Amino acid sequence: MKVRALGRGPGDPRLTAIRFVVDAVNRVLDLREVADNALHAVLAVMEFDGGAIYVCDETTHRLKLFASRGLSEAFIRQTREIAPGQESHIDAALNGEPQIVSDFRLARSPLSLDAARAGFVTGLISPIRAQGIVVGVMVLGAYRSREITGDDLELIEVISNQVGNAMVHAQLREDLRASEEHYRTLVENSGDAICVLDPDGRVQWANSSFERMLGYRPEELPADGILSTVHEADAHDVARAFARMLAGERVSGLEFRIMRKDGGWIFVQCNGSAFGRQAQGATAVQWVMRDITGAKQREQELLRTNQQLSALVEISAAPAQQLALPALLELILNRAAALLEADAGYLIRFDKNAEQSEIVAVTPELKDLLGPRGPASRGLSGLVRASGQGRIFTAEEVQQYGYSPVLRRANVRSALVVPLRARGQMIGTLTLVRMRAEASPFNDDDLRLMEVFATRAAAAIDTAELVKDLQRQNELLELLVQEAHHRIKNNLQMVSGLLQLQATSATDGTFGDQLRTATLRVQAIAKVHNLLSQDQPDRVDAEKLIAVLVHTLADLTTGGQNDAHVELDLEPVTLTSEQAVAVALIVNELVSNSLLHARVPAGQRLALRMACRRTGENVEMEFADNGGGLPAGFDWRRSPGQGWTIIKQLTEVNLQGQITVESREGGLRVRVEFPAKEVLPESIAAVT
Repeated sequence: MKVRALGRGPGDPRLTAIRFVVDAVNRVLDLREVADNALHAVLAVMEFDGGAIYVCDETTHRLKLFASRGLSEAFIRQTREIAPGQESHIDAALNGEPQIVSDFRLARSPLSLDAARAGFVTGLISPIRAQGIVVGVMVLGAYRSREITGDDLELIEVISNQVGNAMVHAQLREDLRASEEHYRTLVENSGDAICVLDPDGRVQWANSSFERMLGYRPEELPADGILSTVHEADAHDVARAFARMLAGERVSGLEFRIMRKDGGWIFVQCNGSAFGRQAQGATAVQWVMRDITGAKQREQELLRTNQQLSALVEISAAPAQQLALPALLELILNRAAALLEADAGYLIRFDKNAEQSEIVAVTPELKDLLGPRGPASRGLSGLVRASGQGRIFTAEEVQQYGYSPVLRRANVRSALVVPLRARGQMIGTLTLVRMRAEASPFNDDDLRLMEVFATRAAAAIDTAELVKDLQRQNELLELLVQEAHHRIKNNLQMVSGLLQLQATSATDGTFGDQLRTATLRVQAIAKVHNLLSQDQPDRVDAEKLIAVLVHTLADLTTGGQNDAHVELDLEPVTLTSEQAVAVALIVNELVSNSLLHARVPAGQRLALRMACRRTGENVEMEFADNGGGLPAGFDWRRSPGQGWTIIKQLTEVNLQGQITVESREGGLRVRVEFPAKEVLPESIAAVT
C-alpha cells in the first residue's frame, strides 16, 4: 500500500529501488548483515555518500550506532551514542517526523558539527519503524548540496519501514535460534532423563541423561516400548497416565519403579505431556524423569525411624497406663515383630534363682512353644545368655542349637536373639524369626535396632514387675512409685526428642553411626535412672554418676579394649534428678566424642580428665583431653552437629549455666558451670 502511495507506475525506478532494498535486507538472516545491506542499498538508491543506522537501547534510552557506511573512524568515535535532547533533528525523527538538514555547516548541534567536519553538507534523518513503532533512525549525508524532494522523503520512509521490519524479523529469528539452542543445551545437560515416546510407548529420542539413568540407549529398549520395563505393581497406573497424556492432559508427579538395563530397579518421578498434537490426538508424548531412589530410601528410613520412636514411646508408656504384665509382654513382642517385618517371635524370661527359663509371650505362629520351664543355658537364648551379646542365627544354626523341636520344625530361615537387661541383670531374651521363602536374613542394622528396642523393653518389663510388687506396699511406697513413673515418663520424652532429632538429620550411609550415638545418649539417661533406683529417688551423687558413665563409655566405644588414660577428679556433689539427666548427657557427648574422634599424636595414649566440684553456690564441671582440639576456624556454637547443640542446650537452658570451650595444650578443654540446687527431703512425696 505504501508503494502505491508514491504515485508511481510499476516501471518507476523508485519502485525498483524499493525492491532492490527489500531484496538486499531479506537476503540474509543475521541482524547486523541486514542493517549493513540496507545501508548499502539505500546509499546506492538515494545517491548519498555516507550513512548510519542507530537503534534505541531500552536500558539506557540512548541511540547506539548499529551499522555505518562511508563514515570515517573519527566520525564514528564521536557519534557512537546519541543522548535524548542532544540533537533536535534526531529527537524529531524519533517522534516519527523525517528531517532534512540543508546545510550541516549552519547547524550548531553536536551531530551537525561532527558531520560538517567530516565534509557532509546535506543530510536526511528518517525514523525506522517496525510494526508502527519507532525503533531507531537512519541518518544519510551527502558531500554536496542537493535538493531533497517530497518524493525522496516518501521513498526513504517506505525504505526505512522495510528496513525496520526486516531487522525485527532478523532479531526474532536470532532470538528463536538462541532459544532453541538454549533449550537443546538445557535438555542435553539436564540431570533428568528426557525422552519423546510415540503412541505405542517406543522411545523416538532421548537425551544423554536417559542412558546414564537407565543404562539403555533408545534403540536397546524392548521392542514393545519403555512401558514394558515398568514394575508390574506400577504398570496399570503408568498405562492409565500414558493414555491421559495422549489425550492431551498434562500429568505431573507420577512415581513408579522402572528397571535399568543391569536388572536393578529405581524409583522415578515423571512429568509427561503431549508432544505434537493433531485432531485425533497427540502424535508423541514427552517424559521428564527424575531418579528419586535416594529420596525414597530416606523416606523409608524416616518412616522406619518414626516407627521405632512410636514403638519405644508405646512400650515405655505402657507401665504408666497400668497395663498388666501379660498385655505388656504381648505389646512388646508384636511391636518388635512389626519393626523388623518378622514372621514370628517369642519372649523368654529367666528365673535368676533356679537357673530356669520360661517362654512368657509368643506370636500365634509359634504358640506350640508354650510349655514347662527349661534350662536357661540351653537353646539359642542360652548361647546369648552365655555371651551377653545379641546374635543372628542362620537356618543351619537354628537346626543345630535350637532347644525346642517346635522351633526346629518351623522352617526358620533366619533368627535374631537379643538379651533383655534391667538394672544390670539379664532378665530374658527376645527372639524374632523369618520363615518366608522370599524373606531376607536379618542384618547387623536389624541387630543394633533391636538391641536399642530391647533395652527399653526390658526397662518396661522391669518397671511393670516393680509396679506389681510396689502395689503391695504402703501409701508412701505408692507415692514413690508415682513419682518414679512421672520421672521415667519425662525422661522418655527426652529420649523421643533426641531420637527424632537423629532421624531428621540422617543422610545416606550415616544411619548406623547416628543410631549408635543415640544409643549412647539413651544409656546415659539409663545410668541416671539406675542410680535413682539404687539411691534416693530425688537426688543423685554426681561423683558416682560421672565415674560410672566415663568408665562405661570407655568400654562401650572401644569394644572393651580401652587403652585411654582416664583421670577423675570428682568431689561428692548432690544433683537433682533433672540436673543429673542433663549432666549425664553432657558427659556422654564430651567423653564419647573424644574416644571416637580424638586425634592423638603418634606414640601417645589418649588421656581424658574429668573433674566436678562445688564452688560456693555453683557446681563446676571440667573436661579435658589431648585429642588435638578443635579444627582451625571451627565455631562450635554454629556447628550443625547435634553433639554441640545438645551440650549448649542442656547447659544454658536445662542447667541455666554457662559453658566455655577452647583448644588448649594440644587438646580440648570444656568448662561447664551452673547453679547448685538444694534437695529437700519433702520433695520425695511431691506429686506433679
